Amino acid sequence: MFKKGMSLSIAFVLVLAVVISAFGTQAFAASYPTYSLNLVVDKNSNTAVLTATLPAGVQSGKIVFDTSDKLSLVEGSLASDISRTVYEDYDRDGVSGLSVAFAYTEDYAEGTVVLTVSFAVNGTATDITGDDINVKLWNLSNGRTRLATQADGDVNKNVVFVENYTVTFNVGVGGSVVGETQISVPAGTAVADILPSFADGEISLVEGFGFKSYSVTEGNVTSDMTIDINFYQIGDVNGDGSTDNLDAAYILRHDAKIITLDDDQSLAADVNFDGTINSLDAANVLKYDADLIGPFEYLAE
Repeated sequence: MFKKGMSLSIAFVLVLAVVISAFGTQAFAASYPTYSLNLVVDKNSNTAVLTATLPAGVQSGKIVFDTSDKLSLVEGSLASDISRTVYEDYDRDGVSGLSVAFAYTEDYAEGTVVLTVSFAVNGTATDITGDDINVKLWNLSNGRTRLATQADGDVNKNVVFVENYTVTFNVGVGGSVVGETQISVPAGTAVADILPSFADGEISLVEGFGFKSYSVTEGNVTSDMTIDINFYQIGDVNGDGSTDNLDAAYILRHDAKIITLDDDQSLAADVNFDGTINSLDAANVLKYDADLIGPFEYLAE
């Protein structure tokens, strides 16, 4: 017969053996954090940008990967805002490729981007798949213990194809184009999402000019397109390109109901931005013409 103490010890060992047998490595494997590689392939420019994101609770780690010959590294593009070391030519212990090592004193939030890198696509962009990225090593640590040592089969690879189009903003005053800006946006981008912010409450983009309108404000970007941005010159009521006593006269005649300013003239006439056109605006125009006051925008403050 076993003694009571021995019986309890043997029972504990048997129970532990059953637990390990039942759950084994699967239980520990299931606790491994998941990380992701996201490859955005631009079909227009035949380029691709790869980002790697982390799970929550990670404090440090390292990734080493390479690509197929369908992707050519853009030299100098491998970067990370949180990395300790970046290698475009990593080669240690029989593992070679592109590498980023990172460390921090606190846990990274889930989805933290640990690296970005750009590639030129050789051949047809739509032929690119997740198999064109080969993860050779990815170590993750929570600062105390290694959470996982994973290779290619454990990583989530997401490949997204986009088409980018060029949107040209033409800035015009009084029917004349005075400036141009171009941006590149993915196909399907809502026009409303790319309109410059000066339309939301700001008085003007350039000192002395007020925002009037856009030629396009709705819909999605489905091809290269041009959006006209229209401005008016504050105080130039008669549209002759200057702000002087003639403009003040237009304002006073409108206030006296001798004439009626049209919509464009009304925008230019309300120089103190109070929503009405009266003798106060005329007085400010005369002060401006005499260099007694500066830009009209300051009257709105």
